[in-house]
Amino acid sequence: MASATPSEEDIVNRFDGCNNSPGCFEESRFESHIKQEYLCPVGKGVLNNPKKVPCCGQVFCHFCIKNSTPYIENDQGNNLQQQSLAIPNYQTLKCPLCRKEFEANKLDDVCLNFKTLLNELRIKCSFEECRKVILLENMLHHQFGCEWNPERKVSCTDCNKELPYSSLKDHFCNDRVLRKYADVEKKTQEIKHEANKQEKMLEELLE
Repeated sequence: MASATPSEEDIVNRFDGCNNSPGCFEESRFESHIKQEYLCPVGKGVLNNPKKVPCCGQVFCHFCIKNSTPYIENDQGNNLQQQSLAIPNYQTLKCPLCRKEFEANKLDDVCLNFKTLLNELRIKCSFEECRKVILLENMLHHQFGCEWNPERKVSCTDCNKELPYSSLKDHFCNDRVLRKYADVEKKTQEIKHEANKQEKMLEELLE
């Protein structure tokens, strides 16, 4: 038996209180109290990539507004399940607050002043070991190169191949193997040379 399409109230409530929608930043990560205008009405966290709806002017996270209604209708009248931001711009969305419909391509950027004030909020790095607090606008750049980020890109000191830090210890480097082989071979030749030298000296003493 097919499951019933969730109601609009159920759709909005599935985000309520969780404060960990993929679209939002957790409010607890910020240094200061966050004004209501900087909180997403759907994801309940601090706005991430804010977009304004054309119907009532409310601001939502781009991810949250595009995923606030998990079922949309295509040209043939069939229900399609939304997947992340992969929603065609011609699809119709419905505002979770005023319930009016609008096309996805009608989502608008917030004004520069709003975005500037939002970006000036100070947020903790998401990696617990890192104690740095940075401006929101610099957060993604910081976390990409954060020393505690297991996926940050590093280069092998032997072959210069770029790979995630978490994979470095398991990285099989041909250059490193060849270099170690060359070092062992060199050491072996030195030992042989010294052995021949000692053998020759012994022969001279026995003559």
